[in-house]
Amino acid sequence: MRELLREYERLILQLEETLREGRLSLQRMFYVLRPMMKSLKSLTLISRMLVGKKGLRAFLILEREWKAGEERRQILGYLLSRCAICIFDFINTWMMKGQIDDPGHEFFLDEKSDLKKEALNRDLNSSYWEQRYRIKPDVVPSFLHVHVDKILLAGKYVNVLRECKVHLEVKNVQTEVFAESFQFGLPESEYKLAKYVTSAFEFASTSLVNYIVRDLDLFGRLQSIKRYFLLDQGDFLSHFLEIAREELSKPASKTSTVKLSSLLELAIRTSSSKDSSYKDDLTCSLHSTTVVDQLLRIVNMTGQSHETGRNRNKDFCAFEAFSVDYRVSWPLSLIISRKAITKYQLLFRHLFHCKYVESTLCSSWTTQQTLKGIDSKSIFANSFVLFGRMLNFVQSYLYYMQVEVIEPASQSLRGRMSREDMSIDNMMFLHDDFLGTCVKDCILTNAKILQIITNLLSVCMLFANYSDRFTDSAMEEAFAWEGDAHAEETANMDPIADLQGIAWDNRFHETVAKFKKNFDAHLAQLLEVLGAFAQGEVEPHLSSLCSRLDSSGYYAASVSREKVDWRM
Repeated sequence: MRELLREYERLILQLEETLREGRLSLQRMFYVLRPMMKSLKSLTLISRMLVGKKGLRAFLILEREWKAGEERRQILGYLLSRCAICIFDFINTWMMKGQIDDPGHEFFLDEKSDLKKEALNRDLNSSYWEQRYRIKPDVVPSFLHVHVDKILLAGKYVNVLRECKVHLEVKNVQTEVFAESFQFGLPESEYKLAKYVTSAFEFASTSLVNYIVRDLDLFGRLQSIKRYFLLDQGDFLSHFLEIAREELSKPASKTSTVKLSSLLELAIRTSSSKDSSYKDDLTCSLHSTTVVDQLLRIVNMTGQSHETGRNRNKDFCAFEAFSVDYRVSWPLSLIISRKAITKYQLLFRHLFHCKYVESTLCSSWTTQQTLKGIDSKSIFANSFVLFGRMLNFVQSYLYYMQVEVIEPASQSLRGRMSREDMSIDNMMFLHDDFLGTCVKDCILTNAKILQIITNLLSVCMLFANYSDRFTDSAMEEAFAWEGDAHAEETANMDPIADLQGIAWDNRFHETVAKFKKNFDAHLAQLLEVLGAFAQGEVEPHLSSLCSRLDSSGYYAASVSREKVDWRM
């Protein structure tokens, strides 16, 4: 407006000069001033409309009037073109430097300085990335509507790089859109704007992706997390379960986290993971609830319905509370956030629980094999069969989770993240989608199936512990004649008959039969529920798990559902 007024003042000076020269007539003066009179009248109306308005709110009023009709479009177009230069200066500062230069809070981007990036590492529901910088939609000019998302993201990407003190070369980004020749509403100018925004966005996105993928080794980090959380190379876990079994079998409240951490470090340093660059970022912890309770709460199950007195008293074993954690620095925490780590922990705790049960079953079965030397097969035949069925269940379920769910999803994630047009926001979405797929396909979001699997794992642990107690007792009593003072009497004793007597006294066969009944009933129930989900096309991938769990067709053909009796 000041420029238009100065132009009017220059016209008046020219008329005065013409008047002094005697060449100004009334008719000529009216002819010269008439266009300016229209402009000044329009300026008067525009000024009244803009009273109390500033910044983009004033711009939006001008834009609305410009669209309304042709009467004042020329002068409005001029005013909008001049105002747009200020908007472009703001956009340029944001997209090239990642800074908001808006002391009057007049533009369309807003910063919430109370949100800190450190929250990504500690807050499960941190909204830092979504809310730290955001668009004020009510003040976005219409000619920026199609570009505003790219403008926001480009500035956010540059801001991340600036905080990491990464130097950016911006000479290849086209900036001619800021020239004085910009004309509002002209297609050529809008094309230049689109070209600039796209160029700046691609530059910022590519720069940040290259920094995170190459300089910070994103894929190496994800591979490290996969190794430790998803047990991609589980030799360290086998060693850890062996050396930490005594500590893991204690009540969680009486277990030393420091000792477990030392044993975990020892297991890693004596495994194939010893040369991993990121092994020192792994830590361990003990949770206050079991993984089952945590998962059931996540899938909206009420605590009263599934929380047992055992959990309320916190006397569950350490292996049920054990988990690992991972230290992640900025800006990797954008992708590997606390929310992502929590999902990894859920998967790890469930896998670890299954691995611990598998290891316990194998150990108990191996211990019971020591009695084979006295030809006791007939006594333990049913027990050996039950061990085989339980191991088949646990190992089939682990194979399904690790080989049929996690590995294909991981390979797909790596391939999709390696595309050239990938942005950090796309990577965040793909990583979260990968974790969601793993959690869902590992049946951790289906409360009914999860509860049945938990019951099966509990039966396996109870049976393994019972078997260990009986085997220890049997070995102690059956071979008590060694070193006995009445050696002549005990020399003629039949160890098999003695074992049979011990088994009869301890109701061994009856107890094994009861465990078998409970296990078969739970497994038949699981197969029925899995089959219903698979056949109903709700979870078609579960059909392969059904086939593995009942490869012989035994349960489908001969086991009917029975009411489970937990009174052992």
